[in-house]
Amino acid sequence: MNLQSVKYVKSKRGKTLISIDGYTFCAQSVIGMKTRWICSTHNNKRCRASLHTFDNEIVKMKNDHNH
Repeated sequence: MNLQSVKYVKSKRGKTLISIDGYTFCAQSVIGMKTRWICSTHNNKRCRASLHTFDNEIVKMKNDHNH
């Protein structure tokens, strides 16, 4: 993964998203400093891509999108 392609962006509704290679991820759950992010199309397209951050660093990533 190219770390230069990772950006924090704001959605139209003001939520923080992570943008990686043209795909966006929204925070699903936050426990302490750990956050689980899911693909923004999860609800519409049932995309299973996700990632985990700890203290704003990506520690785990499943970047297999179905779209």
